[in-house]
Amino acid sequence: MSHKMYEELYHESILDYTRRNPRDITYIGIGSSPRYTNLAQFTPELDQIFPEFMMNIVNNTHDTIRVIHYDPMFKNTIDFLHTYFQHKNLSLGYSGDEMHTWLSEDHRIEIIICIVNFNWSSIIFEELVNVYLQSESKLIVQAYTGNELIPVAQQIYLNTNNKIKFKNNILFDITYGKDCHCSTDMTKYAPFYDKNNNFINIILLKENEMINIINTNIEIDNIIKTYFIKQYNKIINLQTDYRRKILGCTILFPNNGYTDESTLSEIMNIIFNKLNPYILILKKLNVITNEKQVLLNHIYHNYDKMDMHKVYVDLASIVK
Repeated sequence: MSHKMYEELYHESILDYTRRNPRDITYIGIGSSPRYTNLAQFTPELDQIFPEFMMNIVNNTHDTIRVIHYDPMFKNTIDFLHTYFQHKNLSLGYSGDEMHTWLSEDHRIEIIICIVNFNWSSIIFEELVNVYLQSESKLIVQAYTGNELIPVAQQIYLNTNNKIKFKNNILFDITYGKDCHCSTDMTKYAPFYDKNNNFINIILLKENEMINIINTNIEIDNIIKTYFIKQYNKIINLQTDYRRKILGCTILFPNNGYTDESTLSEIMNIIFNKLNPYILILKKLNVITNEKQVLLNHIYHNYDKMDMHKVYVDLASIVK
């Protein structure tokens, strides 16, 4: 059997097992083998195995919990995990087989260590999500490999017919796109929940839904800020076409309401009209202060008298 075929069968067996043995919440870590193999160095900041957000679930709920980790480097750290789990005081018993498994005495907590790579194929992700959409279980997936999970989650979400359940129960990336690599500070990030204990799945919210939760949580606001600043910067990048028009070149970004035949003022008015809704949102988020609003007003009324490159620089400075 080829290594690839083995990994595919391995993943299928995990999916089948989780389907037949549901838990209230499952946390899957990808590329999560410990960097250090002594407790003094393996600090809570580095603890991707059973991090603080999972301990909070243990301490504050009665949920049944499953943790699954994928990383071929676990072949070098299994011995350390025995020491680590003893230190966590979770009363775990061990069964060593193809899947290294630890199970608490009351069977509430189950931890499975897979000494294989996670299969990043879209089919595997879709199958994984469907297992949880067919149950009432919650799923958290976190990568520590540098691979972005959010595009995967967004694509599966777009394709599913059960968007509400996906949004409530399935969370890809507890950092919400900010910090998915091997040095993620595990004391800094955790899932956000609403009053009904559903995930606040910010990466799946529409813009109007994001606006509705502004000022409910500082950390959520910071994630929303990142999103809207990114949208603002996309729009001011259209000012490239204003500069190209000055130089007599064709536009780079069609389908934005202007053409090669548009005047300079028509191009800039369209850009400003696109910016205006985001400016209101960024003011609500305290990104755009009264002082910055004065600068914006100056640009709006005087861009045609300014150096064409300074127009962009000043617009960009508004959200810095």
